Amino acid sequence: MKANTAEKLDFYPAPKRLEKTLQLSEAESNRNFTCHNYMKCLDTAVNNNWQSFTCRECHWLENKDEKPKKANLFQELKCLLLLKAIFT
Repeated sequence: MKANTAEKLDFYPAPKRLEKTLQLSEAESNRNFTCHNYMKCLDTAVNNNWQSFTCRECHWLENKDEKPKKANLFQELKCLLLLKAIFT
């Protein structure tokens, strides 16, 4: 049974650690860039020094009502890769 929106408010985001960095071609199927929890998941990954993470097992993954345009998606990924290079 699917949880309704009110029930989902009690759920925390649940990113899962990955041992390898996602390729750009894998990112869209493994992440929900439009999720309102996405920044929390990025913070979790950075604070725990994760190589990468996936949203595949998170109950918020289905919240893909509006996908960003691919051009914006790749621009965001380039920015994230640059930040990773700077801070690692």
